[in-house]
Amino acid sequence: MKTRGRKGTIGTILICSMLLGIITGCGASDEDSSVDVSTEEVTTSQDETEAEVKTETIIVGTSTSYMPYCYLDSDTNEFTGYDVEVLKAVDELLPQYEFEFQGYDTTERLMALESDKIDIAAGQFEKNEEREEKYLFSTVGYTNASSQIVVAGDNTTINSIDDLSGKSVYVISNSNASYQMEKYNTDNDANIDLVYGENNFEVINTMLENGSIDAYIQTARTVALNNEAYGTDHKVVGDPIMASETYFLFNKSNTALQEEVDGALTELKESGKLAEICIEWLGQDFTPEN
Repeated sequence: MKTRGRKGTIGTILICSMLLGIITGCGASDEDSSVDVSTEEVTTSQDETEAEVKTETIIVGTSTSYMPYCYLDSDTNEFTGYDVEVLKAVDELLPQYEFEFQGYDTTERLMALESDKIDIAAGQFEKNEEREEKYLFSTVGYTNASSQIVVAGDNTTINSIDDLSGKSVYVISNSNASYQMEKYNTDNDANIDLVYGENNFEVINTMLENGSIDAYIQTARTVALNNEAYGTDHKVVGDPIMASETYFLFNKSNTALQEEVDGALTELKESGKLAEICIEWLGQDFTPEN
């Protein structure tokens, strides 16, 4: 009886050991599965978070025909140009935003900004007192911009702003050049006939050739680019009307977006990327030093 008891005890121990091993094995398996599921959930959560980073669409109002700064490419039907490509580079540094470009002429663009239809206005905008009262400017300029008097290559009668009295001068509507010329007319009791229109070089060139205008206002770098692109022979005369830089415009209340864009522009300048974009589109580095 004792022997049978010992065997029964041993058998019982073996059975219990086997059961314990099975239970322990199951426990380990469950624990491993739990870890795998947890890791999978964390990875999925990270992926979803990254996918949701770009949640806010920023509408950029720009020109459809202001080459080479901002225009609609007829082949791709996409907006491009120096200003546009700068903002695309800014967008890459701000993953919380997705920039969307829409076409407006200059007047409509500024009105759209005032009415919150767009978030950023782009198109070689310069500062003046009137604009600073209405809009918020980026604090980081992205192009040097000195507006100057431009005439046909064979014109010898206009050599400075003093020679414009009684002449017709084309200025872009609501541009800084138009503001400066209006101010000059008032301050100096000058008799300059200002002809307003859009920033369309072909139209300007035609008017200059047929005598509808005697001069127009533009930056020296744009004149050089247009002469090369269109085979024209326009020349800059006299001193700059005003030395300035170009900026992006925001609604007065949108300081957060302005600060983020400024931060990205600063990073692009410091890395040399802004200069690279400028050289690619304008042929030289026209970015401000400071």
